[in-house]
Amino acid sequence: MKQLYFTIICVFAVLSLQAQAGPLVASDTLGQVRWVNQQYDQMSLDQKLGQLFMIQLSSNMNGQQLQKRIALLEEENLGGIIFSTGSPTAQLRLTNTLQNRARIPYLIAQDAEWGLAMRLDSVPRFPWNMSLGAIQDSSLVRQTGYEIGQQFARMGVHLNFAPVADSNTNPANPIIGNRSFGQEPLQVTHRAIAYMKGLQEAGIMSCAKHFPGHGDTATDSHKVLPYLTGDRKRLDSVELYPFEMLVDTGIESVMVAHLGVPALEKREGFPSSLSKAVVTDVLLKRLQFRGLVFTDAMDMKAVSTFAPAGEVELQAFLAGNDVLLMPGDVVSAKAKFKEAYQKGIINEFRLAASVKKILMAKYKAGLHQWEELPTEQLLTDLNPKSARILREQLFEESVTVIKNEYALLPLKNLEKKKIAYVHLGEASGEAFEQSLKKFGEVDAFDFTQDKAYAAQLKDYNLIIVGIHKSDSSPYKKFRLTKKEQEQLKSLAELRSSNLILTLFAKPYALTDIAVELKETAESPVGPVPSNGPSGPKTSPIGAGFSFGLVPFDPFPNIDGIVCAYQNHPLAQDKAAQVIFGAIEGKGRLPVSITPYPGFEAGDGFNTRKLARLGYTIPERVGFDPEWLSRVDTLVQQGLDSLMYPGAQVLIAKDGKVVYNKAFGKLTFEGEEELTTDHLFDLASLTKILSTLPILMDMEEDGVLELNNTFADLVPEYKETELKDVTVLKALSHYGRLPAWIAYYVNTLDQERKPSKEFYRNTPQPGFGIKINDKLYLSDSYRDTIYRRIGEQELKSNRYRYSDVGYYVFKKYIEDQKGQRLDSLADDFLYSSLGASNTLFNPLREFDQKWIVPTEEDKYFRYTTVRGYVHDMGAAMQNGVGGHAGLFSNANDVAKIMQMYLQGGYYGGQRYLQARTISKFNTCYFCHKDVRRGVGFDKPQLKEHGPTCGCVSRKSFGHSGFTGTYTWADPDKNLVYVFLSNRTYPSARNNLLITTELRTRIQQVIYDSLDE
Repeated sequence: MKQLYFTIICVFAVLSLQAQAGPLVASDTLGQVRWVNQQYDQMSLDQKLGQLFMIQLSSNMNGQQLQKRIALLEEENLGGIIFSTGSPTAQLRLTNTLQNRARIPYLIAQDAEWGLAMRLDSVPRFPWNMSLGAIQDSSLVRQTGYEIGQQFARMGVHLNFAPVADSNTNPANPIIGNRSFGQEPLQVTHRAIAYMKGLQEAGIMSCAKHFPGHGDTATDSHKVLPYLTGDRKRLDSVELYPFEMLVDTGIESVMVAHLGVPALEKREGFPSSLSKAVVTDVLLKRLQFRGLVFTDAMDMKAVSTFAPAGEVELQAFLAGNDVLLMPGDVVSAKAKFKEAYQKGIINEFRLAASVKKILMAKYKAGLHQWEELPTEQLLTDLNPKSARILREQLFEESVTVIKNEYALLPLKNLEKKKIAYVHLGEASGEAFEQSLKKFGEVDAFDFTQDKAYAAQLKDYNLIIVGIHKSDSSPYKKFRLTKKEQEQLKSLAELRSSNLILTLFAKPYALTDIAVELKETAESPVGPVPSNGPSGPKTSPIGAGFSFGLVPFDPFPNIDGIVCAYQNHPLAQDKAAQVIFGAIEGKGRLPVSITPYPGFEAGDGFNTRKLARLGYTIPERVGFDPEWLSRVDTLVQQGLDSLMYPGAQVLIAKDGKVVYNKAFGKLTFEGEEELTTDHLFDLASLTKILSTLPILMDMEEDGVLELNNTFADLVPEYKETELKDVTVLKALSHYGRLPAWIAYYVNTLDQERKPSKEFYRNTPQPGFGIKINDKLYLSDSYRDTIYRRIGEQELKSNRYRYSDVGYYVFKKYIEDQKGQRLDSLADDFLYSSLGASNTLFNPLREFDQKWIVPTEEDKYFRYTTVRGYVHDMGAAMQNGVGGHAGLFSNANDVAKIMQMYLQGGYYGGQRYLQARTISKFNTCYFCHKDVRRGVGFDKPQLKEHGPTCGCVSRKSFGHSGFTGTYTWADPDKNLVYVFLSNRTYPSARNNLLITTELRTRIQQVIYDSLDE
C-alpha cells in the first residue's frame, strides 16, 4: 500500500514537473523527480539561493584571481559556472577539480555560438551565423550544432548559450550583426531550430537568445540600454516569432536581453530583463515556456547601472528569471535575496520553482552520476575528421553570388582574360590571392597605400577586387573607409575591364558603395536577365516607380559581386573557387543590402561548376589524412638519402587537389626553400602533356591516322628504313626505333667542348639556336638532326623506349600547322586551361629564381643548367622538343591530367573527345609484352614496372629523366604528380630510380583511401 501511495505521489510529481518544465524533463523521469526532490530537501536556504547564480571563470586567469573566484564559487554554494577564455586542457582540468569538490555538481555553460573556438584555443572555428544563414541546406546547420555539441560533451560543458534567435533587421546593429542567421524571421527560425536540434542530438542543452529580440537595435547593451521600438504587432511577427517557434520545438532555456521595449514595458528605460511584463507575462505565460530562464550578463552596463548591485539581481529574479548570469556582486545579491525571503517577497514556492528547474537541468545533463573526464587525447577528440569536413562544407555552401552581369561567373575562356587582383581593406587577402593564382595567371596589386593605380591596370580586361575586413571578432568594423570607397569607384570606372567585387565582411558593407535611385523619368531600367535568381520583380521605391522590368542597379559598372561574409582563409579560398567554377555558388543573402530586387534577403545566383580542379582536405574525398602523412615521411627520406635536392608532390581525387606540398631546397648546398610555385624541367612528361594532345586533336580532325607511316609524315623518309614505321607503333614504343641519338656529341671538339664550327658565344647571323645565354648553335643543324634520324637502322622487333619518334612528330606537327610546337600547345591547351606556369623556355616569362636547376653540366654546356632544357636534343632545337623541353609545376601538370580523366573536358571547354582519349589509352601490343598505350605509359604486365602495381589497368601516365612522374587512374578518379630535380648536381644520381620511391609513394596514396 505504501509503495502504491509513493508511486501515485511520484506520478503526480512527474506530471507537475512536466507541466512546469517540459524541455528539462529527462527520459528517466521518476529517477529525476526523486533526485531533484532529495537534493532540494537537503539544501539550506543559503544553498538554495546559491543555485540561482552562475559566475564566470576563465582557465587562463592568473593564479590569485582564479583562486579568489573559486573561493567565491564554493563559499557561496553557487550553482553554475560559465567558462570564458583559455585552453581546452586547462579548462577540463579545472572542471574535473571543481566537480570533484562540489556537493552538487555545477551546471557548466559556455557562450560559444560558433564553437568553442569563440572562447578557447586549439579547436576548430566554425563560421559565424550570418554565413550559416546564407546556406540553403539547413541540415548543415544542424550538423554544426551537433559538432559543437560534441565539443561541449567532451569538455564536460552542459549548456551552450546559443542559438541566437535575433532577426537582424537593423544594418547598424553593433552587437548582433554577424551573430544573427539573417533578417527574415522564418529563415532565422529554421536555422535556429536546426542548430538547437544538433546540440540536443549531442546531449547538450541550448539557449535561445536574446529575448524578446535584439536584432533591431542600434546600440551595444554592454555599454548602454538599447531600445526595441517596434509596436506589438511588429514584435509578434518579427522579433518574437523565432522564440515562439523554438519554445514550441523544445528549447531548454532562453536568455533575456537587457533592452528597452516600450511596447511591452511601459516604464521608461526599464530593462526587459527586470520586467515582469516581458519575462513572466510574455515568455512564461503567453509563450508558455517551461525551461530555464537566464538573464543576459548582469554586469553589462545596460542593466548594472539601473540599480545597486544585489538589488538589480533581485528585480531580475522577481521578474521571472531563474538564473542570474555573471552578477556584479554575488555576496550582496545573496544578502538581498535572503532579506527578501525573510520578508516574504520571495516565497518558498517561487524559490523552489527556479531551483528545481536548475536541478532538473543538472539531472538531464547527467550530473546525478557525474564522472571525471580524461584529458588524454583531448585536442584530437576536439578536432575530429567530421568537424574538418563540415567546416569546409559550411564555408563553401555560404558563398553567395549576388550580381552576375553577362553570366560572367564562373570565369570561362581564360585565354582571353588578363586578370588583376586588387586588395582593399586592412585585413590580409593572402589566402584569396594564392587561391586565385591556382587557377591561372593573376597579377596582384595592393593599393591600400597607393592611389595611382589606373595606369597599372589599363592593360587588364578583368579586375577582381577583394575587400578584406578583419574577422577576428564579429564586432570588428566592417564599413568601407572613404578612401576605399573612392578607390573602388575609380576601379569601377575603368570600363576597359570587367570588375568582380568579392566581399569578405558583412554584406551591409556594400551599402557604402550602393547608388540610390532618384525619382526621375530617366531612371534606368532594362530587360530581365535570363539567369536572375527570381525573375522579374517590382521596384519597391514608391508610387509611380513600379516596373515590369529589371529595376535600378545600385552597383553600376560592377559586373559581378560575390559575398563570402568573413575573411577567414577558408572563406577566401572558397570564394576563389566559385569565381573560377571549381565549385558551385549556392548561397543566398541572409539580409538585404538595398531595397532593390536582386539585393534583398533571399536573393542570389546559382553558378555552375566548370570541371576545373578544386581544392579541399583529404577527408572529403575519402583519404585517411594520418595515413596520407606517410607521403611526407617518404619524401623526406628521399631528401635525407640525397635522392634529390627538392620535390613537389600533388594528389587529387574526384577533381579535388587534397595534397600539394613542396619539400627541400633548390640545391643541396643552397638555402632557398622550394615552393609549390617553382617550375621543374618535366623532361619526357613533355610527350603526354604537349605533343600527344596535339596529335590526338589532329587524329580527331582526320589529319592524322594511327596507321600513317613516317613516310606519310615526312616525305624525305620514303627511301629510308623508317618509311614503314607507323604512328601507332612509334607512340607505343614498338617501332624498332633507337632509344635516342646523342646529337650533341658530334658538335664537340677534340677537347669535348662545343666546337667553334657549330657554336658561337653570342647570337649571330646563322647561329640563332639558343642553347643558353652564352651558347648558340648553327641554324643549319636542325636539318642535320632530321638527316641523322633518317639514316638510322631499325632495331630488333621488341619493346624499346625511344625519343626518336617524337622528333618526327614535332616536325610533322609544325609543318602541318605552320606554327611552332610551343605556341601551338599554349594556344590549344595551356592558356585556356589556366596552366599559366606551363611553357617551354621559361626564362622568357619567369625570373630564374622560380626555376629549379637541373644539372651541373660538365660534358656539353659546361654550366649550371637552369631555365634551359636539360635534354641535349631538345636544347639543340631551341629548347622545344617533341619529347622534352616543357617546364611546369605540379599544380599545372595535374590540370592536364585531370582533363584527360574527364574525357577531354575541363574548365567549361572540350579539348578532346572521350573516345579519342580512350583510343590512345589502349595497349595495342600487350600480347607482345609491350605495356605502352599510344603515347601514354601503362601499368606493368609483369611484377615490376612504372607503377606500384596497385593501379587499375585503365590508368596511364609517364615518367621523366629529371625525376618527374605523373599518373592518373580513372577507376579511382585520382591524379598523382611527383616532380624532382634528381639530376642535380649530376644525372648519374639514380637513387630515386633504384629505390622506386615514386611508386612507393603511389602505394601509400592508394593505401590511404578509406574505400
